[in-house]
Amino acid sequence: MSIEIMQATLYDVSEIGSLFDYLNDHLEDTINYPGWKKGVYPTREHAQADIAAKTLFVARHQDRIVGTIVINQEPIKAPVNCSWMVNASDDEVVAMHRLAVHPDYMRSGIGTQLLHFAERQANDKGMKAIRLDVYEGNLAAIRAYEKCGYMHIDTVDIGLGHYGLDWFRLYEKPLFGICSLLKDHLPVYAMIIRASFATVATQWSFTMDNCPSHTSFITDEQLTESYSDGYHPFGYFTHGKMIGFASLTNTGQGVFKLKHVSVLPEYRHLGVGKSILDFCKDKVRQWGGIKIMIGIMEENTVLKNWYEYNGFRHTGVEIIANLPFTVGHMEWDVE
Repeated sequence: MSIEIMQATLYDVSEIGSLFDYLNDHLEDTINYPGWKKGVYPTREHAQADIAAKTLFVARHQDRIVGTIVINQEPIKAPVNCSWMVNASDDEVVAMHRLAVHPDYMRSGIGTQLLHFAERQANDKGMKAIRLDVYEGNLAAIRAYEKCGYMHIDTVDIGLGHYGLDWFRLYEKPLFGICSLLKDHLPVYAMIIRASFATVATQWSFTMDNCPSHTSFITDEQLTESYSDGYHPFGYFTHGKMIGFASLTNTGQGVFKLKHVSVLPEYRHLGVGKSILDFCKDKVRQWGGIKIMIGIMEENTVLKNWYEYNGFRHTGVEIIANLPFTVGHMEWDVE
């Protein structure tokens, strides 16, 4: 459905208030997924305050308001020890609240368009992440958020138990930069790893027949087996899309193994790989590590030279049965 999204004005208050009332009546008569209540939340007064703060946006279809969303930098209520993926200050994060769609226009893609609009607003401002909270019983919204790439961070009590809303799920979507990943990210970064290493497989004519263990053929199940106490996956994001990946595994005694350094082919030669490598070096320093080890394809001189340019030294080679190439070992020492 074609809609136009714009900032709400005081002239819209009455229509927005009617939308909220009609929506809450609908929820009362059907399934009240969000736990909203007419006259309590959301209300005309909420709309007035949001308009005054210039944070309320409306979706219009044929000059009728069919949806609303609040986009601001009001911190999401979360415990002090909440483990957000993105390390960012409040002024580097956008939050979404009160996303509402008129019942007559539900299942028309309006909610998704409002989400994408919020992300564009955040991208234009150079924000690092976008966050939200949602009542755990709001299954429809949860499905929509997860489909749009939002990751479940934690489930917390935000103090609305007296309304019967005991637990809220916190969600986050990285927009720019490098951050730690969750296990829920695995299907996405598995695709990035395969796509990145597929160019190598093509260049060297590796197939499932002659090199089934090549990284371009790695499965989600194989990557799942990597998860352990010492495994740390990281993703590189731009405009909310993950385009690069690497992982560090603590092997003990301050030594970390770097694996699956990947950049989608269309984003290569833009400094993404170096940014990922530098990020991993900084992490090892922060963790008190002394060394990073990596195994590469020895015959791939371009890659070998790239690692050497970035401070790695060649330490030896290894012949592994059934591999049609030689494994080269390289190390980087913390200075």
